[in-house]
Amino acid sequence: MGRRGPRGARAGGLRGRRRRARDPARRGLARAAVRAPLRDGPRAAARRARAPRRRLPGARPVTRRKHRLPSLEPSGSDGGGPVTRLTELGDDAAALRRTFALFPSGVAAIAAEVDGVRRVLVASSFQVGISADPPLVLFAVQRTSESWPVLRRAERLGVSVLGEAHEDACRQLAAREPDRFAGIPVTRTARGAVLVDGAPVHLECSVEGETPAGDHDLVLLRVHALATDPAASPLVFHGSTFRRLEPARTAA
Repeated sequence: MGRRGPRGARAGGLRGRRRRARDPARRGLARAAVRAPLRDGPRAAARRARAPRRRLPGARPVTRRKHRLPSLEPSGSDGGGPVTRLTELGDDAAALRRTFALFPSGVAAIAAEVDGVRRVLVASSFQVGISADPPLVLFAVQRTSESWPVLRRAERLGVSVLGEAHEDACRQLAAREPDRFAGIPVTRTARGAVLVDGAPVHLECSVEGETPAGDHDLVLLRVHALATDPAASPLVFHGSTFRRLEPARTAA
């Protein structure tokens, strides 16, 4: 019947539409039939882009975060602390030494017996972790050193990372004395490496290579044997003086 038909026909039509609306399957088919024409063509895509998106009840709106590039300002520029001003180095060698002295480091005694005489040099530039395969460590020595030209001839070098109990021994080994080892207990290996007893770390090494670096030479050593004493605390050199390692304080 048309729109102007009997009242009962209109009522029956409404009831039929209501029953179909209650049926989820019919409801889904009806929506699909309505949306199907919108999926085709660029005009349909434009209409979907302009149409407001529906939000489910209780759902939070999605906000897009803008990615910001990290600030290149100094860390203290936001009021959190004073900003350290950089100064041109120029030819101020003393300022460079004072700055380098603020880098904490361990102290190593590199020693061997050469021609029946024990030789040693003390290096605060000793570094581990240079390479694991092959196992390499490194230290820097001044080109004016009188000990290194003799030590490099040794078959094996003993590296002793000194502990906090070796503060006096370290000063003695670094001094220009006829017998730097006087009164210091040491151990000599079969291949001539000399190790200071009681050190946290002992390494037996050979020279792997040397590289010029300004007024120093970088010396690579290959590790052949090692021994450690985790209970011995290391000696730390910082601010041109010896210090002792302490655990960091944790917040209460």
